[in-house]
Amino acid sequence: MAGPKIIETALAREQANFDRHLGQLSKLGGQTAEKVLWKYSSRFVAQLVRRTQPAKAASKALDVGRKAVDRDLSRIYILPSRVYPELQRQSRESAEAWYWAVKNGHGELASNIAASMGLHNIAQITVGPFDGGRRHRETRRRGGRRKAQVDSRQQLLISGNPKSVRDYAEQVQKRVGLTKAQWLIGFNPPGGIRGVPKWVKEQERRATSGRFQVERKGNGAVRLLVFLNDTPWIQHVFRPRDAQGALNLVARAMGREVVKQLGDNPRKVR
Repeated sequence: MAGPKIIETALAREQANFDRHLGQLSKLGGQTAEKVLWKYSSRFVAQLVRRTQPAKAASKALDVGRKAVDRDLSRIYILPSRVYPELQRQSRESAEAWYWAVKNGHGELASNIAASMGLHNIAQITVGPFDGGRRHRETRRRGGRRKAQVDSRQQLLISGNPKSVRDYAEQVQKRVGLTKAQWLIGFNPPGGIRGVPKWVKEQERRATSGRFQVERKGNGAVRLLVFLNDTPWIQHVFRPRDAQGALNLVARAMGREVVKQLGDNPRKVR
């Protein structure tokens, strides 16, 4: 599974630095290492969420994700009004005949008209009612996003009412952030989760591909907190270096806290 491999690899690389600060903060604050670990776990998961695509600031990521959905769908589902001006520049009469043919589902007639005008790229596009998103799903790569290139034969010129396309777009947009939300499943740290946008938290109730595990030592003390994201395309939207970067950021924050608590007496901690 991609999730465990990604996270555990990153932890192995940076564990020594993280553990050093964990021990220092535990001694400085007179609290157990487990309590310190839980304190910084919320910041760690917030970084996992932020670094999962779309990896933008919280205020921008949702908007970026929604615009990406619109862009993907517009390259697959073609509304006649979008193509009409190209035909009209050659012949208004032919363009109107083509538009009528498309809107009424006469695909062969529409194709013949476009071909007679030399617009073979348009002639190759299938005409028909909205397919419920089938073409969109078929042209997506494993990363959840559409393929970089969509052949005209994979496109669909929408006949009838285009509202069905808009309704489908809204449904897909509602899933933006779902992969991010997988990191939150089962994670309930003391004090709650901080630093995660509300719109991502709201997706948690739909998330089913994440897991949170607590690994303990023989004496019952917490040894490791493990966040797993088993989304099939996780490797396309979250890389090992993203997990490493998240842990690095938390370790640096812990290091700054160590320096702050030491003040002018570095002998407090060895």
